[in-house]
Amino acid sequence: MSTNDDGCRCMDDGASVDILSSLDERSCTTSAGQAGVRLRASDRCVPLAYGSTCAPHDAAHNPDYCKDAGISCYRPWCYVEDAAACMASESQRVYHSSYLTSRDDGVDLIWSYTVCDGLDDWDNNVQKQALGGVTIVATTPQAYFPPYHYKRNENGDVLSAPGEEYWNASVPFEGAMVDYLDELQTLSEGDFEVEWTHGSKASKLVHPSSSYTAVAQDVKDGLVDMAVGPIWVTGERLRMTTYTIPLFYSTTVLIAPAPGVDNSLTAQTSKVLAPFETRVWLMIVLIICLTALLSIWFSGEANERVRNIRQWSRTRGRDEPKRLNLAIWGRLGLDACLRTGTYFFSAGIEQDVGASLPTKLLLFGFGAFVLVVVSAYVANLAAFLTMDHYQYVGTIEEARRQGWKVCALPVTKEELEVAWPDVKFVFSGAGAGSYLGLIEEWDAGKCKGTCDRTATHHVSIIIVPSVHPYIYGYLSHSIRICKPRVEKHAV
Repeated sequence: MSTNDDGCRCMDDGASVDILSSLDERSCTTSAGQAGVRLRASDRCVPLAYGSTCAPHDAAHNPDYCKDAGISCYRPWCYVEDAAACMASESQRVYHSSYLTSRDDGVDLIWSYTVCDGLDDWDNNVQKQALGGVTIVATTPQAYFPPYHYKRNENGDVLSAPGEEYWNASVPFEGAMVDYLDELQTLSEGDFEVEWTHGSKASKLVHPSSSYTAVAQDVKDGLVDMAVGPIWVTGERLRMTTYTIPLFYSTTVLIAPAPGVDNSLTAQTSKVLAPFETRVWLMIVLIICLTALLSIWFSGEANERVRNIRQWSRTRGRDEPKRLNLAIWGRLGLDACLRTGTYFFSAGIEQDVGASLPTKLLLFGFGAFVLVVVSAYVANLAAFLTMDHYQYVGTIEEARRQGWKVCALPVTKEELEVAWPDVKFVFSGAGAGSYLGLIEEWDAGKCKGTCDRTATHHVSIIIVPSVHPYIYGYLSHSIRICKPRVEKHAV
């Protein structure tokens, strides 16, 4: 039995045998004919002495199991007697058994390597040297984007557009993304080195609308291992290669003209109707028509005309033309509505001294209605005539409803058309491959707004598939280190 001054020791031989032999449902016979127990995770039958002393038990009882398990399979280990004492020791590291658990088997076994060999079990050198000192060939897109990535001219000035210096390896790349990769290299402690180069001119010919898609093509073609920059994640680029985890996320930005006053004839004319809501205007029209029809009924004008038609029909020996009666009522109703409406809009009512009492009462009530409506309308009209109508589109949905054409970068075509299939996007044009080109397209009248980014775009680093799994560990630690530097450049 292995023992240590810190109280962490292997379990007595008899104690571990008694625990394993109590598992009747898991009992088995080993290939050597010994009584044993079947392990849950691997379904192997091991003797009852399994884990009782310091020994490479897995290698001893099943050598084939260690072929794919790694070097740790050959390290000696044992079940420990006092898990609490081992956990309280700075020199010991213990693990809970996954083969035999208290939940499934009613036993609680803790095991350890360090109680047997005393090696440093917590310094995981394998992870730190995942790449083995490999040299990664990296480049940036053929479009400078200060402060993220750029070069300087001979005077030390930051360049915003690449020239011959981009192809000159003696002129170093600079910027926040370059510093970011330098921090990763420092964190790796020599696990990888970075060799900076430039992209190919041919890839820019293949993808003339986007230098960022062109550099993804270079990664796909195997010319470089990594493309460094704030590179949007798009479907087209994902079909070429893989990305690191996103560094930050960009949002949808619709650039629209500033709000302006609408002085068109339609806008000015609409002010006349503005004092009342639509339902109020409908109520006014309804009351005008109802008053007109009641005035016909009370006056008896329709009945007189119908009698004349009947008399005319009888004198000629014809049947009564019923459809002619309907036409008379319709024509009288239309005339009355137009007449009453004319009086209303002139703020007056019809004057007929010889009208019947019901007609006079009807017109009296209608006159009171006209007084109220005209007073309210005139009082509000002055205020509405001084108000300006502003033209403003604040969302992509409003742009769609108004039928706007929206200029966008060709590289975002797939994502934008999926997100907003009904919006009229404009992707073509000589200058549509850059932000300044979008503004030029806008100034040329090809669109009424521009869309620079979409919410589906995550900004990442493109990296060759064979390398990217090992970079993830460095990325998770480096964002905190690089973030202040990015903020400094962004000021």
